[in-house]
Amino acid sequence: MVAGSPEASSAQIDRFLAFQVVIDTHSGDLGRYNWTKLSVLRNEKGIEAAPVAWQSESEGAHHQEGILKFPKGAEQDSRYLELAIKDFGGIRERVLRWEMGRSS
Repeated sequence: MVAGSPEASSAQIDRFLAFQVVIDTHSGDLGRYNWTKLSVLRNEKGIEAAPVAWQSESEGAHHQEGILKFPKGAEQDSRYLELAIKDFGGIRERVLRWEMGRSS
């Protein structure tokens, strides 16, 4: 999210690390998943943080959109952050990774 955007204001990025998540399927019911229980944020040091909130922006069975909010801190002095979604759609773990830019 970009600071100053309407989405950033709603996600409270001054207080949280926020990830906008969009998931679509043609089968199954996405409404049965609890994204705060399936998700974790971690860094290369193995420090993990659970989300503090899922801010839903849609409630469809085949389309889920929302913002996962995590406590700030894991990003400090980290080379990368990973958002892992566990045990979803028959996959043990799906991982999205962001390399953190560092100033020299």
